[in-house]
Amino acid sequence: ARLRSASSWWSTQRSVHDWAWGFDGKPGTGERPERAVKVPPQHGVVITDGTLIPALAEQLKDEGRKPAALKSKRPAAEQEEEQAKREYREVKVGMVFRTEDWVRPVEPDGRGQILEKEFVTKLGTKDEFAPLLWETIRAWRIDEAKEQTWLGDGSHWLWDLATLLLPNAKQVVDPYHVSEKIHETAKEVFGHANPFARQWAKRYYDGLWERGERGVTSLLTALEALKPKSKVARDKVDELHTYATNNRHRMAYDIYRKEGRPIASSPIEGANAHLVSKRIEVPGATWLPGAVDAILASRCRLFSGRWDSPTPSLVA
Repeated sequence: ARLRSASSWWSTQRSVHDWAWGFDGKPGTGERPERAVKVPPQHGVVITDGTLIPALAEQLKDEGRKPAALKSKRPAAEQEEEQAKREYREVKVGMVFRTEDWVRPVEPDGRGQILEKEFVTKLGTKDEFAPLLWETIRAWRIDEAKEQTWLGDGSHWLWDLATLLLPNAKQVVDPYHVSEKIHETAKEVFGHANPFARQWAKRYYDGLWERGERGVTSLLTALEALKPKSKVARDKVDELHTYATNNRHRMAYDIYRKEGRPIASSPIEGANAHLVSKRIEVPGATWLPGAVDAILASRCRLFSGRWDSPTPSLVA
């Protein structure tokens, strides 16, 4: 079964290079896959993220290290110490859909639903993930969509990938990640138990939400006026200032909402948990690198509603 899986995976990689990806490391424009939709969408959306999984025994062995022992019935303190020593690798996760398939929430704080979508994953680098994501983008004709949106949490590799694959897409940083960073910074500066920390964070996050890039300017001015006493707090302020500066053109939330553009990356956060972590991080499991990709490829087909075509090589 492992040999069949490896053969199937290599065939997939070769087919991607044959028609969709040049050997110069840039996206190609050859024939689209057979499963490609017939008509380009009006508005195509790509969401990307990464999720960490425990280091694989084979990888650590190749690097001359030993993996942490599996959890046992030993005291909790010893298990926590083991966990702290574990190494992790990142699984890149991508999701593609059309806004025609997006049922918007009725209430402002309600949950929407995406009727049709497709997932793709890769345990590896951005460059290894790119051809697989490009195949999915081409299958859905997102590259031909009149409107294109690329959502992410602000990591540099996400925007590098967006610029490479969909240079005309509107890049949007997820507002809830921004909110989390603002609140974390406020707690470090003003104190975790200080109610003013929450008030300060809410004021400037609401400014971003209502005024977009003008709100970013207000946030940057406020950060520059802060005089934190601890090094941890100063580092948090500097980190948020850099994050807001680098992503200010991706925070025009007032404009995005008027355009009806998706702005939340929560669907990919759910995929990180249910598609990847729920299967890979089972107690006692040790994975070979190829097995992770094969299992996740099958789960991507399952979660994308493509279980019957093509037939998965492994049970997910």
